This record gives sequence, structure tokens and C-alpha cells, in this order.
Amino acid sequence: MEVKTTECPDDSQGRKTTVEISEKLATLLNEVEEQQTTRAMAMPTEESAMKAMYQAYQRLKELGWKDSMYCPKYGERSMYLVCGCTKTAPGAYHGEWPTGCWFLEDAGDLWPSMPVLFREIREGEL
Repeated sequence: MEVKTTECPDDSQGRKTTVEISEKLATLLNEVEEQQTTRAMAMPTEESAMKAMYQAYQRLKELGWKDSMYCPKYGERSMYLVCGCTKTAPGAYHGEWPTGCWFLEDAGDLWPSMPVLFREIREGEL
């Protein structure tokens, strides 16, 4: 496998560091840069990014998602969406409202979370 090098940004003493990266990693880094460029072109300002986020939020609500504060309480499972995630996760709200906590399931464990939206679990989904 071909090995390439790249320069890392200056460290705290102003030194540049050169590291070796594989062809596969170089391809991934190029894809990341292309995606960043695409996002910057589509949403050049904070305002345009917030509008896009609002449009996605509204569309998810049109598709049946609801604000997480209205989720079932007392441990009843639902599907949740966390801002910044690209997949949903089953979970439940535990404790007394509003001082309890959401716990979402992933990799055989429970994780405290702050979901934005929820919906009922669909038949056969899990």
C-alpha cells in the first residue's frame, strides 16, 4: 500500500509535523474536505445553516416525529433522534418529569442523552 505524507498544523511552539498516511486515509480526508466545501457552499452563513436545520426539523415533524419533551414517561420505550446524529436509537425517559433523564440504547448499553425528537417504535423495527 502506498504511503503519503501530510503536514499537520503548527503546534503550540510553531513547529510543523509531517506524518505518514495511507492511500485509504488520504481518500477519506479528501472526501471530508469535499463534504465541508459542499456544506459551505450550500450554507455559507450561520443564518443559512440555522434555516436548513429548521427545515429538516419541520420535515421530521411532518413525518411523524414529535418534540422529545412530549415523549412517554415512566420507562416506556420510543425511538429517539439526537441532534448531530444520523441514526435513531430506541430508549426511554426515566424519572420524574422534568428532572429525569433519557437513556438511549446502543451497543448493548444505555447512554444518557438529550434527544430532540421522538416517535413510537414501528412494528418490526427493532
